[in-house]
Amino acid sequence: MENKLKSFFLIFFYVICIPALSNAAVKKISPSKNLMQHKKELASISKQIYSLESNLGKGNKRYLKTLDQRKKTEELIGNLDEEIKRDQRLNEEKKLETRKRLKQVLVQGFGKISTPAQVLSRKLVLKLLKKELAELNLIHQKRAKLIKNMEASRQKYEDLRKVESDLLSLMNEMEESKKEKSLRYVRLKEENDKLREKLKFRKAKTLAKRKKLKLIPERFKTPLSKYIDMEYGKKGVTYKFNSRQVVRTSRPGKIIHTGSLSTYGNVVMVDHGNEVKSIYLGQFLPSVKKGQAVIAGASLGKTFDVAKNEGKLYFEVRKKNKAQNTILLLDKNTTKNNNRRRI
Repeated sequence: MENKLKSFFLIFFYVICIPALSNAAVKKISPSKNLMQHKKELASISKQIYSLESNLGKGNKRYLKTLDQRKKTEELIGNLDEEIKRDQRLNEEKKLETRKRLKQVLVQGFGKISTPAQVLSRKLVLKLLKKELAELNLIHQKRAKLIKNMEASRQKYEDLRKVESDLLSLMNEMEESKKEKSLRYVRLKEENDKLREKLKFRKAKTLAKRKKLKLIPERFKTPLSKYIDMEYGKKGVTYKFNSRQVVRTSRPGKIIHTGSLSTYGNVVMVDHGNEVKSIYLGQFLPSVKKGQAVIAGASLGKTFDVAKNEGKLYFEVRKKNKAQNTILLLDKNTTKNNNRRRI
């Protein structure tokens, strides 16, 4: 049992202490600057958590086994105690009977043996006395053995209690370590996702430059000043909001269309010249009319009051009636303080 516990502690040391030292060294390198480092650390933490869960399962089995052994040992001690008490009572009864026999032999020894019947009686008494003495000796030996077993069982009981306490303490430490590593994993995963999105965004810009795409030189402001999330793909950008607010033009232009589009909501199109247009589509109520000239930041309408639900507004820039990668055309100052993710 002690060897198993030592090996269990050794496994715990390698799973908990060694990775902790390596993590301390890793902290010197900023995870946000190295995606590969993030991947390695995530894989390492994932293995550590798996190992902890495996060892916790083994430890729990050992703990339950120890509890069962302790319970059985406790029952054995109770049974031995009852048996020792019972043998003690039997021993006292035998002692009384033996004393009576001994007195009888002594009394007969002082008297004269005159008849064959008296001789026979004395022989029978002596025979019974020898038998009772032998039984007393056996009872004594059995009682000594029971007492020895009792002492051994009590020692085993104390050892099991110590093992049980050590296992419980070890599992609590492992559980706490698992909790810390799980939190670390979640935080690192979030940082990894943000870094991945940042790298994808940079890669998109780099690819655009390599392909010598003729991007629109102007930059567009976001139509909403507050939003809870922003999703983007290769075309437009979808803003998610949960409060009533003004939808503003991203650049100066002229309203060329207002209306609704099936189940998507209301739509407003603004012509910015040079065959550049912007489209606003979603859950908002337009307040402009076709042919109306607007300046940058002018109100196009207000979003619906969505209460506790989320509202959506789709924004897209077009060049020669072809959708552009709108996320690359947005003014960075209008998006840096909000959440965004690629879809």
